[in-house]
Amino acid sequence: MSHSKLLPLGLLYVDGQREVDGATRFQKLVFLAQEETDLYNAFEFRSDKYGPFSPELHATLDKLQERDLIAKEVKKNRSGNEKYAYRLTPTGQQVVQKLINRNDLSGFDDILEDAQNVKKRYNNKPLDRLLRYVYSKYPEYTDESELDEFKPA
Repeated sequence: MSHSKLLPLGLLYVDGQREVDGATRFQKLVFLAQEETDLYNAFEFRSDKYGPFSPELHATLDKLQERDLIAKEVKKNRSGNEKYAYRLTPTGQQVVQKLINRNDLSGFDDILEDAQNVKKRYNNKPLDRLLRYVYSKYPEYTDESELDEFKPA
């Protein structure tokens, strides 16, 4: 399995396998995992309408869903708009367990440890506070943003 699939799977596995609520939040968690840890940068991010965005991560999540490793459930947010909640499927859980049990995959333990730290720190933050943090700390990824209220003055 390629390194690019390991971080999204790791993020969904750690922290009691709690789901990640929303595509924007998932993008920010992977971005922060790459920026604030020593993890290999598997995804390239660019400025987009909601801050840092990786088209490759978006495509990877779709591929993981096609392979029945993750589930993407459509939910409604408070304003009635659709959003996605991501979680591991039973097949995804088995794949991660196999990766943990195999000792030949270098660095997977580090990915899980860093994913755990990032998910525990940021997954429960209200999305507006998470965006405000990302926008203030990484302003170079906000020039295409449509969310002016989060842009640094």
